[in-house]
Amino acid sequence: MTRGAPAISSSRGSAAASAYSVAIEQTTRVIERRAKSFRNLVVVVVLIGSASLVWALVTRSPSGLAGWFFIVPACGFYLVADARLLNDWRSELLARWARRELDLAAFRDAIRAHPALPKDTTEAMLATLPLTEGVVSEQRILPPTRHAAASDSGALHHGRADSILLNAAASAIAASAVAASLWTGTWTPLLGLTTLVLRPAVGLGIRRRRRAARQAEVETCRTQAGFSEADYARLLVSPP
Repeated sequence: MTRGAPAISSSRGSAAASAYSVAIEQTTRVIERRAKSFRNLVVVVVLIGSASLVWALVTRSPSGLAGWFFIVPACGFYLVADARLLNDWRSELLARWARRELDLAAFRDAIRAHPALPKDTTEAMLATLPLTEGVVSEQRILPPTRHAAASDSGALHHGRADSILLNAAASAIAASAVAASLWTGTWTPLLGLTTLVLRPAVGLGIRRRRRAARQAEVETCRTQAGFSEADYARLLVSPP
């Protein structure tokens, strides 16, 4: 048994190194995709602005500039896509962390040492992860506590993504109603703005469902052996 111990230790070390390598690679890809999405947004905004200006000049009517209203929902849906991309990255990373395949403190050090990644973008992404004090203290945190903190983080950021989506949809409705009114020269399309009164109620309903799901998951973690209320409180980024 003693002779086999180094092999077991080596195997665990290789698995841990692999988990960090995968996490760093995924983080790099996400940053690249975010940068590409932003470049695409710039192109879309320029196209909307240019097309609207050309249409206004061709028709010799300022109503052609109403297309500029669609720049707002275009930016909104870019933020929706960006939030989903970040949520997927965070969920995969925290799932590995909850299984104790990696530690966030060590991951932060490793990703910060990557020379090709933009510092500000990387730091902003790392700031959305549960707070950890150091590798040694973090390694003592058991899976039930980690799962609870991961659930809190997921609820917080998915809630923000829900809000962004609802705001983007509301801006699309508003832009469509106003633009259609200007293009047709009638007030009838503006009746579509009345649907916006539903936005607060829909948002409240979604928040309540997410809060209930989070509370149920955290309570389940609290019943499991190894859960630490003190560690859980320290890990929270901020309460949803």
